[in-house]
Amino acid sequence: MGVPPVVRDDGRNARVSSHWKVKAPRRPLRPRRPRTDGASMRIGELARRTGVTPSTLRFYEEQDMFSPGQVLRTPNGYRDYTEGARQRVALILAGRGAGFSLLDMRTQMRDWPTMTDAEREQILRAQLAVLDQRAAEIDRSRAEIREVLGIFSARRAEA
Repeated sequence: MGVPPVVRDDGRNARVSSHWKVKAPRRPLRPRRPRTDGASMRIGELARRTGVTPSTLRFYEEQDMFSPGQVLRTPNGYRDYTEGARQRVALILAGRGAGFSLLDMRTQMRDWPTMTDAEREQILRAQLAVLDQRAAEIDRSRAEIREVLGIFSARRAEA
């Protein structure tokens, strides 16, 4: 005499099993709650808070964009990011928006939190000059394109 089939329902789907044991349903994984106590956060949480991808955060770490102590390693090798790391990512994003390259930020803005306002102003004024120069180059390029488009329009009008 055989064992009758057992219907197993683990919440996802029901199956008929010829096994005499029924496995317990898997407990659903709960998402990790963001920490609010000022403790460190994992890479996914920092990515959500800053709007960048985890691979971008790893790249910033490889490029030495974080100060010592902002990225910690747990015994199992996970990265734990401090609130200072979140602030650093916000600074990197602001710098990128202002036209700074990562190299510029790594060399010029490494000590941003401890700089005086005069030092910060000097860096920002230099970057503003760079952006003004780029804007002038773009304006020249736009004028050249408009000139060529005018030539094409004139040729069509003559034809």
